[in-house]
Amino acid sequence: MPHTLNQASYDQLPYQNCIVPQTHPDHLATLGILHGMTPPAPEKCRILELGCADGANLIAMAQALPQCELLGIDFSSVAIAQGRKIIESVGLTNITLCHDDIQEVDFGSAQFDYIIVHGIYSWVAAPVRQRIFQICKKHLSAHGIVFLSYNTLPGWTETRAFRDMALYHVRSLKDAPARVAQAKTFLQFLSKSWSDTGATHYLALKNFCDSLRQTPDFYLGHDVLEVVNEPVYFHEFESQAAHHGLQFLSEAVSLKNISDLPGDIAAGIRENAQGDWIQMEQYFDFVTDRMFRCSLLCHDKVVLQREIKADRMCLLHVGTKCRPQSKSPDINSKKEEFFSCGEGVACSIQEPIGKAAMLYLSEMNPRSVPFSVLLLEARHRLQKSLSSPEDDAEVLTHELLKMHRQNIDFVKLQTSPREIHPPGDKPVASPLVRFMAERYETVVNLRQEHITMGRLNRHLVGLLDGSRDRATLKTDLEKWIREGGLGPPDSDKSIRAGIEENLESTLHAMAAQSLFMN
Repeated sequence: MPHTLNQASYDQLPYQNCIVPQTHPDHLATLGILHGMTPPAPEKCRILELGCADGANLIAMAQALPQCELLGIDFSSVAIAQGRKIIESVGLTNITLCHDDIQEVDFGSAQFDYIIVHGIYSWVAAPVRQRIFQICKKHLSAHGIVFLSYNTLPGWTETRAFRDMALYHVRSLKDAPARVAQAKTFLQFLSKSWSDTGATHYLALKNFCDSLRQTPDFYLGHDVLEVVNEPVYFHEFESQAAHHGLQFLSEAVSLKNISDLPGDIAAGIRENAQGDWIQMEQYFDFVTDRMFRCSLLCHDKVVLQREIKADRMCLLHVGTKCRPQSKSPDINSKKEEFFSCGEGVACSIQEPIGKAAMLYLSEMNPRSVPFSVLLLEARHRLQKSLSSPEDDAEVLTHELLKMHRQNIDFVKLQTSPREIHPPGDKPVASPLVRFMAERYETVVNLRQEHITMGRLNRHLVGLLDGSRDRATLKTDLEKWIREGGLGPPDSDKSIRAGIEENLESTLHAMAAQSLFMN
C-alpha cells in the first residue's frame, strides 16, 4: 500500500490554505434540518477532520466558533507543524492538531457531532477507505453529520485518461515537486500536439490539460498525480456507507438537482430509478457527467425527509449578497429579473414571490432574516396574490433552494441570524484575519468566506488589535503611507487624501464582511 509514499509527497509538497466553506457546521446543520434532522447546535459542537493538512479549514472555524472543540488529524508532520505555529500565533485554545495515521489513530470513546473527510477518500487504498467508514460510524454522535468528498464516475473518466498518461511520463521520479514540474511540461506538449493534429475527440482532454496548467502545484501533485486515485460510482460509495451503518443524507455542494433539469429528462430519471432516491442520484450523475461529490452521511437509524418542504425552511434564516440589476424590478408579473452579487455572477427569477423576497433580502444585506419574516414581507410587497400563504411558502422554498444550489452567495441559508459586529470605539479584527492580512492578499472571515484585500486595507486590518481609536488609526495610516507603504510619495494621491473621509466607511464595510470580533 502506498501510504508511506503519500506521506513523503505531502511533506515535500504540503497542501496549502484549504478553506472549504461547505464543511462549516452551520452549513451541514442547515442541510440536516432541511431533510428532517435535528443536528447538534453548530455554535457549540465537537468537530473532527481526518486529513486536515495544516488545519487551515479547522483554524478558521475555531476562530469563529470559540465554544466548539475541534480536532484535526493528518499524517504529514510538516503540515501539522505549520498549523500548530498558526494556532499558537493566533492564540486559539479550542483546537488540537495531531500527526497520526488514519489506520492507527485511536479516539477512544470520543464522539463528534460533525466529521469532515475532504480530499482523502479517493486518494487512499481500500483498507484506509474502510477505516474511514469505521471511524465515522463509531465516533459520530447520534444526530451528527459526516462530510465526505470523492471523485466520481462517469465524469472522472477523461481525467483518469490524462492521469494515466501523466503517471507514465513521471514514473521514474519520486520527488513530488519534480513530478509536478515534469507533468506541467508534459501538459504543454499534449495540448500543443492535440491542437496540431486537429483530432476533435481530443478536444475535451486538451481543454482539461489547459486548465490544469493554471492550477497550483499542490493540486496537480496530489489531486491528480498521487499513486492512488480511485473514482467510484455513487451507488458503489452509497453501498459501502450502508454496509457500515451510514446513510446518504444529501450533497453539500450541488449546482443542480433533478428538479432543475428539463422536464422530460427529470421524468426519465424518475422512471428509470423507479422512485428509489439512491438510484435517482446515480442516474442524475449519468445525465450530468458528474466528476466530484461532497456527500453528507448520517446514521442509518435517522429518519430523513427527502422532499424539502416549507415547514423545514421555516426553521432557518435567509440572507443574500445580491442586488437587483434593474433600478425598478417588476415583482408583480412573471417577467424575468436578474439579481447579481458580483461582476458576471447573477441569478434570474420569474416567480413574483421569489423576486419580492430577493428585493427585501437585498435591502437587509448583510443581515439575514427568518424565513417566516421573509415570506410575510414578500407577500406584503406584492400588489396582489392569488395564492394562499401556504402555497406561496412552498413556491418561495423552491425558488430559494434553486438559487442556493447555484451559488450560496445568491441565497445563504443558516441556522441562526447572521451577526454583524460594529467597529466599536477601538475596533478589533479577528486575530486570524490580522495574521493572514500580514501574509496574504486574501483573508478568511468569521463566516468561512474568502475576502480579497488591497494593500491599504490589509495594513489597516493589522492595526485593528483593539488598542487604537479613530484618531490613532488615522495617524498610524498616514505615517505608514509617508514612509512608502503604498509606494513612491507621488502615487495613490487619492487614497492618501481620502483616509480621514473614508476610514469610517471602510471600517463599516469590514464589519459587514464579518471581520470584527467586537
